[in-house]
Amino acid sequence: MQGEPSCWRTYLGPHGQQLTLRPDLHITIRTVEYEDRYFIEVDRATENPARVVAKCQQYVQYRRTGTEQKSHGVFPAVLWIVPTITRRYQLRRQLAAADLPSGMFHALTLADLPGIILNGPPTDQNNSIRKENNPYGK
Repeated sequence: MQGEPSCWRTYLGPHGQQLTLRPDLHITIRTVEYEDRYFIEVDRATENPARVVAKCQQYVQYRRTGTEQKSHGVFPAVLWIVPTITRRYQLRRQLAAADLPSGMFHALTLADLPGIILNGPPTDQNNSIRKENNPYGK
């Protein structure tokens, strides 16, 4: 487990400028059979969802550098831990509507985290959105 700032990643942007990706936490879950890696973002529901999507775009930009993959063989899933089910639904809708790589980003509550740690992230974020009860009643 790496907290801030040791989990931050520095990389070159598309125009050669130095950029820093600042996740809140990086964790690796290891067993005899597998290794799962996660960047963790703690969302307090104070940011506009468009800012969350913009941060996701920064993760995509960093992934394109291949730096993480060269060091560890894979790019970690990004888990957005949110305070409420309503916020989870809101972010899942925004992430599904954005042009982001499938399966890379997941919004979940703290209560969802043990299931992710035990079973890994859902393979289809859109599928979990369709099955989820909509707290807005739509």
